[in-house]
Amino acid sequence: MEYQSPEIIEGEKLLRKINEWVNYKQFCWLEIPKTNYRGLTIILNLQKKGEILCLIIDKIRTFSRIFQQNQVLNIEVSERDGVAYQFQTKIIEIQSKIILTELPKFIFRLQRRKYFRILARADTEISFFTARGIENVAKVKDYSVGGIAFFIERWFGINKGDMIHNIDLKVPQKGQFLIFHIPKGVVRRIEKDVYDKLICAIEFTEIPEITKEHLWRHVMEEQRLQIRRLKWLF
Repeated sequence: MEYQSPEIIEGEKLLRKINEWVNYKQFCWLEIPKTNYRGLTIILNLQKKGEILCLIIDKIRTFSRIFQQNQVLNIEVSERDGVAYQFQTKIIEIQSKIILTELPKFIFRLQRRKYFRILARADTEISFFTARGIENVAKVKDYSVGGIAFFIERWFGINKGDMIHNIDLKVPQKGQFLIFHIPKGVVRRIEKDVYDKLICAIEFTEIPEITKEHLWRHVMEEQRLQIRRLKWLF
C-alpha cells in the first residue's frame, strides 16, 4: 500500500476544528513526550492571554506534579468516525484545575482511522459465527466503534484474515444487556497480551449506520464513567 502523508490543517480551518472539539466536549489523549505519562483530558476553550490565543485544557489530576512551564505536550484526538488528529503544544501557565498552552501552528489529520477503545465491563461477551457456521462465545477485553478484542480460552478454529459474521456485542447494564449487532467482521490479530493470555482482535467490515451511532454514543458514555471512576480529571 502506498504511504499517504498526513493532511496539514492550519489557519482558519485549524481554529474551526478546535472550536468543534470544544463545542462537542471532545475527549483527547494528552501525552508527555519521552515519559509513560498519557491520559484523557478535554480541550475546554480558546482564550486570549494578552495578545496570544491559548488553549485551555482540563488538568489531569495524576499529572499535577509533572507539569512544568514550557513543557511540550503531544495531543491526539479521535473523532466519532475514527478520523484521528495530532498536534504538539507547549505549556504557558499552570493553574489549579486547568493548563494554558500555546495554540498549535499546525494540526495533522492522519489518513488511518483510529477509534477510541474502552475496557469492557465484567461479563461483557461477544458471540459470532465462523465461515463454517460454528457459533462461538467469548469474554470481551475491550472494544470500540471499529472492532472488538476478546479472550480465546479455547480454540475457535479461526485465524488471521478469517471472516466472521452475525457478531453480537453484549454489554451488561442495569441487570440487562445492551446488544449491538454487527453483520460482518475480519480477524486482524491473534496474539498474547502482557499477562500471557491469548487475545483475538477483530475489525468490523460491515456495520449499519444506526448501530454505529448507538455504539459511538455508548462508548462516549462509558468513557466518561471510566474517567470519573479513575478520578483522572478534576
